[in-house]
Amino acid sequence: RMDISRKGHRFKGKKIAVFGFAVTNQDAIPFLLQEGAVVHVYDDIRNEKDFDQELLRTMRDKGVVFSFEKNPDLATYDMLVRTPGALFHSAMARS
Repeated sequence: RMDISRKGHRFKGKKIAVFGFAVTNQDAIPFLLQEGAVVHVYDDIRNEKDFDQELLRTMRDKGVVFSFEKNPDLATYDMLVRTPGALFHSAMARS
């Protein structure tokens, strides 16, 4: 159960991998940042140029790290967030 009295610090220092940079996760990332998370976004379906460059720049300015090519070492993360549309049999999910 999450302690709501710790608002703003629930994920402080936690390294979170976000799979997929679609609309749902674009909305979730600001919340994770607000709660103190270190956010790394992975999207192996689309290329960086397919996204709004201003949005990417804004997220990067807030500390979000993006990877559009390599799959993460999941053992280095405290938590994983998957976009609802991500298929479990994708290359990223198999890693």
